[in-house]
Formats: sequence, C-alpha cells, structure tokens
Amino acid sequence: METFYFFPFILLLALSTVYELVFTLLLQRNVNFWFSFYLLLEFYTLSYFFLKLLGHKILWTIFSTAYLVLFAALYFFRNDHNELVLDGYLSAFTLVCMLVYSIMWLLKIVQQPTEKSLGGNPLFYYIGGMLLYLTGTLFLFLMGHVIYLKSRSDFQYFWLLNVGFSFLFRILIIIGIWKDRKI
Repeated sequence: METFYFFPFILLLALSTVYELVFTLLLQRNVNFWFSFYLLLEFYTLSYFFLKLLGHKILWTIFSTAYLVLFAALYFFRNDHNELVLDGYLSAFTLVCMLVYSIMWLLKIVQQPTEKSLGGNPLFYYIGGMLLYLTGTLFLFLMGHVIYLKSRSDFQYFWLLNVGFSFLFRILIIIGIWKDRKI
C-alpha cells in the first residue's frame, strides 16, 4: 500500500527521463531551468511520501516551508555562472530532510514487533535507494561548478557518477515494487 504514496515520485522520474531524452538529447535545449524545477518537485514528492508514511504534519510543514523559502531566495541569486552551486545547496537541504525522515521511519519500524525483516519491506528499497542516490551524488552537485570550471571537457565523465547512482536508485525502486507485489 505504501507504494501508492511513492507513485508521484516514480511518475516524476518517468517524466524527467522523457524530458531529458527529448529536450536534452534530441532538441539540444538548455536544461538548467528544468533541473532546478525538478529539484523542487523531487523534494515535494519525496516529502509527500514521508508525510503519508509517518503522518508528521508539523515537521512536513516546517521542512516544506524552509525548502520553499530557500528555493525562492536562491532563485533571486541565480545566474548562468552559479546554477550548479545553488542547485547543490537545494540537494544538500533535501538530503538533510530525507535523512531526518528516514531515521524517523527506521525508528518506527524498529518499534513495531510485527516487522520480521527489512529486506522483505518494499519501503526499505525505496528509502535505501533514495538515500544512496542523494548521498552518492551530493559531492557532485556541491562541487559540480568547480569541476565544470576546472575541467569542462571531463565534466561529462564526472556526470556519469550521477547516471550510475540514478541507475542503482531505479533498480532499487523496481525491487521495491516487486517486493510490494509479492506481499
């Protein structure tokens, strides 16, 4: 049942994949605006998932408001030279919030005596994949601007780190859906 709450994020992943294929690869459009907008949607779809999972409306309101304020503040400082830096800050904030939510979920699971194994729980794969992706790409997002300036020709090789973690995340989502279907 919890997979239903994760569905908006899965839909966002599908939409972003199509967007990047069409606008980035085929039409050769600048995707900077899309990437920032994606970060906003990513935060809110993942926050919605945890809101439904944990039911902590006050914490959700605090995190959501803080993210929106940060997003708006960074928007006013945005230019062609600092987009990667500002998006890195948004990614770092997202990671911190998702870590708090994940710890709360883990504490909730530990307190439930009916839970036999985390490996059989589909949420473990969604949350674990999300944390793996967010922590694995944090350095790239925070240092992306510096990497791009120092070695513009090699930036695409660094970006493969993002592709690899995205791939692992999608595999873990598929495993979570498969586990949910077996229950």
